[in-house]
Amino acid sequence: MLTLITHLLYSLSLRDDRFHARLSPRHLDDDGAGLGDVVRDALRAVEEPSVIADALGTMQNVLVRRGRCPPVGRIADTVAVDGQTLVRKYQPLYSRVAHVPTGVALQFAQLSMNASPDHEAAMLFLSASTKPVRVRDLPGLSATQQAELARTLILSGFLVRLSDD
Repeated sequence: MLTLITHLLYSLSLRDDRFHARLSPRHLDDDGAGLGDVVRDALRAVEEPSVIADALGTMQNVLVRRGRCPPVGRIADTVAVDGQTLVRKYQPLYSRVAHVPTGVALQFAQLSMNASPDHEAAMLFLSASTKPVRVRDLPGLSATQQAELARTLILSGFLVRLSDD
């Protein structure tokens, strides 16, 4: 909760000048009465609906950047990837899908994999997945797109190819 509130206040400080107001020395001697009004006025900004969403977005960015990069995938694991190929997300790995000017980006560790907007459903599916999936189960993509996305994400280390056993 403290981390969320810290990010919330930081986010507000970027757009609300009340958080940068200088406090006069007289506030130190007034038992907090006048200062309380100043603080309450600034904290009214927390009631705006977008403030918590912005703070959560900031926390997500921090988590994505803190994540350790997974090991780079082996090229041999990308050979003959098709709809039957079984994969799972590298564990533990925090990821998220963000909108970028050209479409969407799957962000994890210090990496970002950009794709066209039609890949959003598949990337959201993979980002949220915790269990093995077949490449054919990636939603919203053609079979060719599914295989290409899986190969790219195996090479980046986001996905791990599993044996069918």
